[in-house]
Amino acid sequence: MGQKYKYPISYYKQFLQLQTRKTELKQSLHKKANFLEANEEQIKAYGKICKILSSRKQQTIIVDGSAGVGKSTLAALVAFKVNKEKKGYIASAHLSIAATALGGCSLYSLLQIFKETAVENIPSLPLSAKVKKRFAGVKLLIVDEVSLIG
Repeated sequence: MGQKYKYPISYYKQFLQLQTRKTELKQSLHKKANFLEANEEQIKAYGKICKILSSRKQQTIIVDGSAGVGKSTLAALVAFKVNKEKKGYIASAHLSIAATALGGCSLYSLLQIFKETAVENIPSLPLSAKVKKRFAGVKLLIVDEVSLIG
């Protein structure tokens, strides 16, 4: 007699595929965080960002540029450094694929905003205890693909 599962087998297969994909994307963070592939502008920007992060001031850093100039690669370099130093950071993006490549999750997952939520209600949503706990001890919040957020 076969073992009974709470969910259909397809659910578990999909879960394993997602976990495998998450692991692959986290490994891609380490590949993206490669100084040998960084150009001169990225290395200069990285140095400036690291200097800002080492100060005790709270800062907003905006990295702007057209498509393909290496903003996500720069974000990966910074995320890798902060992660290596065991400082708290959260990486997020509009799309979960981009966020996972930085070791994070989509903004919707991060802030617990669900499909049923009306767009006009988002600014007034109270943050849950779970969301507040995620931000405790965070030194850096990286939001990639910010131009896609409406």
